[in-house]
Amino acid sequence: MARTKKQTELPGLEKSTHKELDTLMEEHAALASTLGETRQRMGELAEQMLAKAIELKLTVYRHETAVPPLVLTVTEGTAKLKVKPAVGAVVVDEAEVDEEGGEE
Repeated sequence: MARTKKQTELPGLEKSTHKELDTLMEEHAALASTLGETRQRMGELAEQMLAKAIELKLTVYRHETAVPPLVLTVTEGTAKLKVKPAVGAVVVDEAEVDEEGGEE
């Protein structure tokens, strides 16, 4: 006995399309494909920032000229890196920055 397809296209019952949904799906697929590349690059940058912070013996670094200001925090126990926008006004002690080897 020859097997036939369980589902076949019936004439006159073509699938309907929704242009707006199609466009949204295509945009999502395009972003998803670039997401992998972006995550890989972010990982590379994180490794470079961590190496530089360790080289400079910094545990906390604040990038004041970025908008919004960014704070880099290095956790020594696990050698992890965290970069996030600074929240609120932070008073930076210039003597402490000089001791940590901050920008001159």
